[in-house]
Amino acid sequence: MGRSQPGSPQTGRFLSQSPACPHSFVWKRSGYFHDRSSLCRRSAGRTMTGSFFPLVSCKEAGSFPRLKEGQELIAQGLLGCLLLAGGEGSRLGWEGPKGTFPITPIQKKSLFELFSEKILAAGRQAGVKIPLSIMTSPLNHDATALFFKRNQSFGLSSQELFFFQQGMRPLLDLNKRPLGKSGPDGNGCALARFVESGLFEQWWKRGIRYLNLFLVDNPLSDPCDAELLGHHLFEGADWTVKGVRRKDPTEKVGVLGVSEGKLFIIEYTDLPPSDALRFPFANSGMYCISMELVFALAKEKESLLPLHLVLKSEKERQFYKQETFLFDLLPYAKKAQAVLYPRERVFAPFKTMEDLPGVRAALQENGRRIFEEATEKRRL
Repeated sequence: MGRSQPGSPQTGRFLSQSPACPHSFVWKRSGYFHDRSSLCRRSAGRTMTGSFFPLVSCKEAGSFPRLKEGQELIAQGLLGCLLLAGGEGSRLGWEGPKGTFPITPIQKKSLFELFSEKILAAGRQAGVKIPLSIMTSPLNHDATALFFKRNQSFGLSSQELFFFQQGMRPLLDLNKRPLGKSGPDGNGCALARFVESGLFEQWWKRGIRYLNLFLVDNPLSDPCDAELLGHHLFEGADWTVKGVRRKDPTEKVGVLGVSEGKLFIIEYTDLPPSDALRFPFANSGMYCISMELVFALAKEKESLLPLHLVLKSEKERQFYKQETFLFDLLPYAKKAQAVLYPRERVFAPFKTMEDLPGVRAALQENGRRIFEEATEKRRL
């Protein structure tokens, strides 16, 4: 049987006959946990330990031609945005979804408001409506939807704002036994859930051909990064990663590497301490992915995702969350690439309250820089 194409009659059969990401797939097909001890079975059962090398060079952002090409694609209505926002604000001491946290230093705008404004501004500039889909979790879906409703969706219309939910997996104690509670299952199944929800087919018919994906905990994310889209088109890539330089060898962030000619992302917990200095580039969690690849990965590759055990602490108790990560699908792209961006412009991760002063300072500095650049352009 040939591979189904996006928008084809076979798409509907896939949606109705195949669950997006069954909770049992790891147990039935893999029978292992992927934890912080090694890089076992990173890609379709291959052991990556010892054959994973640092990415030491890649193209850099700052290309005006790529920016203009991306802007043209956006003006043609080809771009949609996918925000991964299934997390709660518990680690921040915040009651509610992480996206509702008041992140800006002066006006105290929430992360959701900040991203919505960026998308609206890009849409006005391009003369189109740019759709935003938000992946929530069963733990925060109702609260997220209510937050948008109470705030008139921050100006986004019903043609621009959509929601779908990720799944849940049992939490485990330190002996890897079920605790009787469940937590969000990570973002690895985001593409499958997006397809299963019906949004893929809806957006494909609308003309969307590229997705910009980003995480809720990085307020410097640009949901409609035109230059990233331009690089994606120019190189004929189907997955483009926005990379940044690592702050230091101990930074808790995934790194970019290569293995057997493929671009990989390795989680910091899987990186041996002896290798920490070898990897100069970090994964920002921002991607441009072609819609054809979205469908292919959702249909054919979700069952190959390794299951990560992520150690969490809450109320003086430690436990494991079972999660899959979207970046583990990167090796299945026909052509993947990384584009290096200035860290101070695009990356200020907000994981704990200790990060807040630095994040707000980064937002202020970036706002000042944008204002000065815009003012300088008007003078020329």
